[in-house]
Amino acid sequence: MRVTTNLIFNNLLNSLTNNRDKYQNIQKIISSEQKLFVPSDDPIGIRNSAIYRKDYSAYEQYGKNLDQAKDLLTATDSSFDQINLLLTKARGIAEVNASESSTTQSRSMAVDQIDEIIKQSVQEMNREVNGRYIFSGFKTSTPPYSNVGKVSKPYANVSNQWDGTLEVNGDYQGTENKNYLVKVVTPGTYGFAEYKISEDGGTTWSNNRTLTNTIHLYDEDNGEDSGLTMVFNGSGSFAVDDQFKVYVGAGKYSGDDGSIKINVGKNTTLATNISGQEAFENNDYYGILNQLKIGLDNDNTSEISDALGKLNDLQENIQKSIGKEGILLQQTSVIKNNLDSVNNDVLKRIQDIEKPDLVKAMSEFSLQQNALNSSINMMSKVFPTSLLNYI
Repeated sequence: MRVTTNLIFNNLLNSLTNNRDKYQNIQKIISSEQKLFVPSDDPIGIRNSAIYRKDYSAYEQYGKNLDQAKDLLTATDSSFDQINLLLTKARGIAEVNASESSTTQSRSMAVDQIDEIIKQSVQEMNREVNGRYIFSGFKTSTPPYSNVGKVSKPYANVSNQWDGTLEVNGDYQGTENKNYLVKVVTPGTYGFAEYKISEDGGTTWSNNRTLTNTIHLYDEDNGEDSGLTMVFNGSGSFAVDDQFKVYVGAGKYSGDDGSIKINVGKNTTLATNISGQEAFENNDYYGILNQLKIGLDNDNTSEISDALGKLNDLQENIQKSIGKEGILLQQTSVIKNNLDSVNNDVLKRIQDIEKPDLVKAMSEFSLQQNALNSSINMMSKVFPTSLLNYI
């Protein structure tokens, strides 16, 4: 069989071209640290890699969600610690002043201390993390508590002749805190007795008005309508100097009871907050502190003692919220650790498919380099070197 020059040339050229292509391909793999460039390189591998990358992207987002949750819950934990300390201080004040041995002067000074505790509580409960209020429920852009507008329960002096019960209805419409004081000036029953009202605890007074079972809490001569009414439940006569009080102060809640949940896995969510409604409003946090303040301001040991008992219950309930928050924070850490482990495994699977074994690739590169050089040497021996320049 006769072997033509053209056939020899074509065979050598094909060998040279193949070795060059293999050399360039392995060189590309090493320089890019990738082994898949087109679907035909590994159709099944590329399909699996796409699935793993989708999972990896989802796990990364879950991880970011958990980091945000940890920030929120850590801030909540810190706030609860401070609030618990404030309640401990309030209990101490109540215990000292519930005793008959405490003086009127001591109780008067304690009113200012409770006022400061209320202000510090509002400040702590309005804590933000990354522009989000942690105790506002779903309303994270709204400060949960204000320093104005919390209406206390109505208080009747223990020396009053009238001994029914009181309630306050309506929504406070004012922009400043008030100390409403209702004082009977003409004795009698509903429709005959007369009263006057002060918005500043007795410094200035309205004109006399007829007392009915429902009265508006505002000085119509000197102030704006508060939106509040005081309701007297019970019969009987009113005596001169019977007095009834309502405080409007710090601690009005503007959040809701929303529980914000984040995705931390497929079909898995985790709560990231405890709302002010759940932790404080349902436990009457500011109502109890205001009751203590009223008792101190009116030198009433029975009211102070009652507030002290409620403070004990309040602190126990706050401890339950602290425990719940601690569990959520612990869950966040556990889920994050598990997620990191799963994510690392998925990343390894992606790398196994897409990333070359560089040690093996370098070895193959050396072999392909030798093969290419051999092809060039063989070609140069059979054909003029000048001809190779055109290849």
